[in-house]
Amino acid sequence: MDVVALLKEEGYSKIAFLYEGQTFSLSLHNNKDLFFYVKILSLESYKLQYFPYEAKPYLMFSQPSRKIKVHLYK
Repeated sequence: MDVVALLKEEGYSKIAFLYEGQTFSLSLHNNKDLFFYVKILSLESYKLQYFPYEAKPYLMFSQPSRKIKVHLYK
């Protein structure tokens, strides 16, 4: 599944998340780093959940030892 394409299709323009102690805020448009981080999160995760109807929509990448919440912004 192409997560970036799905997010763009849903109208999101930015994501933000905390990963290994650092906060990242990335644009979904014209950002090479975005593809790198989403690919890393997807490869390391065994479960991806999408919560589009929450007050603040987000993705949850579940890994064996942790969960990473990725906030979605339009």
